[in-house]
Amino acid sequence: MRSLIISIEDVSDRTILEQKFVQSSHETNLLMQQLQRVETELRTAQARFDAFMNQSPVVAFMKNNRGQIVYVNQPLERAFNVKKSWLEGKTDFDWLPEKTARQVTQNDRAVLTAGHPIEIIETVSLDENQPRFWLSYKFPFSSGDQQFLGGVAIDITDRKQMEEALFQEKELAQVTLRSIGDAVITTNAIGEVQSLNPIAEQLTGWSQAEAQSLPLENIFQIVNELTREPIENPVEIVLRDRRIAKFSQDTLLISRSGKEVAIDNSAAPIRARDGQVVGAVLVFHDATQTRRLTRQLSWQASHDPLTGLSNRREFERRLAQAIEIARTGCDPDILCFLDLDRFKIINDTCGHAAGDELLKQIAALFQAQIRKIDVLARLGGDEFGILLHQCPLERSLRIADRLRQEVEQFRFMWGNQVFSIGVSIGVVSLQSTHSSLEQVLSAADAACYTAKHQGRNCVHLHPANCAD
Repeated sequence: MRSLIISIEDVSDRTILEQKFVQSSHETNLLMQQLQRVETELRTAQARFDAFMNQSPVVAFMKNNRGQIVYVNQPLERAFNVKKSWLEGKTDFDWLPEKTARQVTQNDRAVLTAGHPIEIIETVSLDENQPRFWLSYKFPFSSGDQQFLGGVAIDITDRKQMEEALFQEKELAQVTLRSIGDAVITTNAIGEVQSLNPIAEQLTGWSQAEAQSLPLENIFQIVNELTREPIENPVEIVLRDRRIAKFSQDTLLISRSGKEVAIDNSAAPIRARDGQVVGAVLVFHDATQTRRLTRQLSWQASHDPLTGLSNRREFERRLAQAIEIARTGCDPDILCFLDLDRFKIINDTCGHAAGDELLKQIAALFQAQIRKIDVLARLGGDEFGILLHQCPLERSLRIADRLRQEVEQFRFMWGNQVFSIGVSIGVVSLQSTHSSLEQVLSAADAACYTAKHQGRNCVHLHPANCAD
């Protein structure tokens, strides 16, 4: 009986053990299934991570706190022509030139010490003679009780080279602008000042720093030298009409101090590659000396150097204009031809210096008797011409006679000698609509000739039909 009880107890214990074993096996199977699912998910996540990192346009890497590489993506492998399997476990000193490795390691330590991400431009390449520039973003992170450094980087070598080329181009442009003799001002598309070269600073009185972003009209004020009227800002014309703008030779620049400078200037649009106007460039230079010389030469070409009066060429030009105006029906001008009497005696007796002085004094005497709108000229030798502008004939004859009287009363002193002279005057009206310049001059000369042969020192009016 006792052995039967023992046997029953053994069977009972075995049954319990078997049940526990079955339960344990079931739990183990469940655990294994869970582990398999986790492994599958991990492999999927790893594959997804690898695909993401390997298809990324940036290089990526991870290092432990000893500087050993624990991960790189395929873009890094391709960029440096190295294998991931070869790089893992190595430091930068194992595969980069020493100078480069020292720089990269120093940057890595700065990130780990700072404890926050840092963006930096690094020069990293396997050949120091062919540097490549990288925009790197490095950051510290922890996994468990270990600290790591992660980073991504973009190759910006092309961008840096372009920036350098643009910088060199800008430097060359700045050197050129500083070197040329013309003043140059550039503006943006709304006419605000962007730059002035040193000559522009000098002429306007504004420095680059002071003028920056100001409307151009604030620093570049121009007027017409003859009328004193303001001239439209050339850049406004360029930006409005999209064309080059040039100005007359009578432009005056009023500098910041109020100084007036004669300038020649032009403005042109600055266009982008697509043809869009993005600004304007204004080029001008100090034309004071040139304009003074031009006017001096022009004056010399049209004036008698001895008396300062208009010369024969200028007088004939003005006379031709008066003839054309008379043909339109306007009140005609009156031409007076004057020939000094007894001038040759003084010239022969006292010399050419005395003759020249007499001519200057007579010129001043004539000038004092006529209006500013009239034209007085020395035609050559002792001959003068006067063009009385739209003056009635009777009044013109009175003026001519007054001139005759003034000369008659005039006394010329040279040394201890005193001389008196006279003047013969021929008068012609430009009332005819058919007279040419030659006919009018011939008529005036004939009238003066008649005055001389009527006893000198008198005025003779040419008959009206002689001017036809």
